[in-house]
Amino acid sequence: MVPDFQRKMASDPTSNTLVAGEYTVEFAVPLPGAGGGLSSFASHDRRGRRDLMAVETRPWQPARGQALAALIGAPIEGVLSPLAHGPAKPPGKPESYFVIVQAPSGPSLAAAARPWSEGELLEQLLRPAVRALERLKQRGLTHRAVRPDNLFHGNAGQRWYSAAPGRHRRPACSPHCSSRLTWRCVCRAGAATAR
Repeated sequence: MVPDFQRKMASDPTSNTLVAGEYTVEFAVPLPGAGGGLSSFASHDRRGRRDLMAVETRPWQPARGQALAALIGAPIEGVLSPLAHGPAKPPGKPESYFVIVQAPSGPSLAAAARPWSEGELLEQLLRPAVRALERLKQRGLTHRAVRPDNLFHGNAGQRWYSAAPGRHRRPACSPHCSSRLTWRCVCRAGAATAR
């Protein structure tokens, strides 16, 4: 089944701009709800891959380049890993920064809220999420944005995927923070707080 946004892209040949010289951002095809709280647009590459999206970072909270670089070309199961990132100019707006990722194949957990049995919650969401967070930790990365609007239903059975870490916000007191499984940022004693 072809998602609606891919059908829209096929009928709208507008190519607005390239990210990293390879990915076209389709500003005429916004993807509401797909960006985990950030503006996102349909995207495709020069080879014709059309299951992508471009996520616009907030100008005052730029993408974490180190986290993105560690994931490009080395995906982690359970994470919508980035393919590229860079500046692009939306029509009529100033240049902005975008992260290219595979578009989620299903809705976010927030958009598909329903009651869960304990077994479903453990097997389909929590254990896969913990495995993905552990793999990120092995690479020295923290996610910092695990929340219902940033977890997406995937095609592979009942799997859920998290959006890529590093694309949402600057850490509040980096490098003195670590992500805890309680999903909050905990700063070491004496760490300077950036404002």
